[in-house]
Amino acid sequence: MNWRVIKRHESYLSKQALLAAGKALSIANEFENTCKFILHVAKLSEFLRNTPDPVLETFNKAFRERMLHGTLKALSDLSYVSENEVSVLERAKDARNYIAHEGAVFLASENRWLVVAALKTLRQQVLHLINGHNLVSLWEYEIQNKQPGSRQYFELYPTQAEIWVFGRLLPIIDRYSFHPRVIEIGDLRLK
Repeated sequence: MNWRVIKRHESYLSKQALLAAGKALSIANEFENTCKFILHVAKLSEFLRNTPDPVLETFNKAFRERMLHGTLKALSDLSYVSENEVSVLERAKDARNYIAHEGAVFLASENRWLVVAALKTLRQQVLHLINGHNLVSLWEYEIQNKQPGSRQYFELYPTQAEIWVFGRLLPIIDRYSFHPRVIEIGDLRLK
């Protein structure tokens, strides 16, 4: 982007939309790191249980470079992860990829309708991401603290995270509805 393009996109809505995309990306990165941590712990304990002479450096190297898709595939292979949890994690992975690669597209537009349509799509993806992040964060807490996580926090997190990401944009996103034809952005259609 050159300076003229940046200057052109200084509307309040665009600034707030880009801020929301950045916050969503922050959650996406945390989700990926938490998934890697959980897999690392699960595989390490399995490895230590089954190997009389552990070579930890070799084991650590095998997981250091694992991408999110491979991490979730390995997590879904663990016997104590339910099909519903695998589904939540897959949707969160897809949302993470959308946010990382497409989440800010159209958010810097001068066209208010285009920005709101992009925000609606981003919100939908953020909700999937938040649910996956909430699940792996609960697991991470239970691994580190060796006790069940707070059900109250688990239930409140999705709403609080959505408010943190979108804040004052939520009423704007909710206010606009679109005609079912003309322009499509993801699952949304723009009038």
